[in-house]
Amino acid sequence: MKVFIKHYRRLLPYKKGEYISYLEHGSGPDEQWYGISIQSGGHNNKSDFLIQFCVAVFEKLIRCYDNGASWIISHDDKDMPWFYNNAKKDTLVDLWKLFREYNTPPDFRGGIRLSTDIILKNLLDDLVAYPFILSYKNLDVSNSKVPFIIKISDHLCIDVLATDIKIIKEIQGMKFSYSCQTILYR
Repeated sequence: MKVFIKHYRRLLPYKKGEYISYLEHGSGPDEQWYGISIQSGGHNNKSDFLIQFCVAVFEKLIRCYDNGASWIISHDDKDMPWFYNNAKKDTLVDLWKLFREYNTPPDFRGGIRLSTDIILKNLLDDLVAYPFILSYKNLDVSNSKVPFIIKISDHLCIDVLATDIKIIKEIQGMKFSYSCQTILYR
């Protein structure tokens, strides 16, 4: 399986342009999107705590919605280099290791296709920390079969977007290991 894919959009089960239109304008011409934000409900706003909160939420979502398909990880609205000038080599160690393992340059632009197992075993922490540490771009983790996106934000919250309102309602009713609040998109 090819892991680093420059033209990954053809692998997505939705039209990325319509999804971006939804994010920017609240609607797209063909697809209806629904969203929910999962935010810490506690009073601890320290980044270490919030990263662990996001890791726990991300892990639960990946496990719950694992359907055997791969996940496509990309920047949320615009494809940018994953790392500028070898930035943060000392902090995102497992993500850097993946780039080295596949002989991929740090300025690669495109998506990363991974199995659930690889995400859970190696990359949970780095994927959650990436937007916060780099203060750069949010990440979208898209299921390759279902129009379902886990958005990892640099604000240390997790949003979920889907074209099926049932998925959003399921998530709204989920119990997480941390105190949290769920906020439906408009």
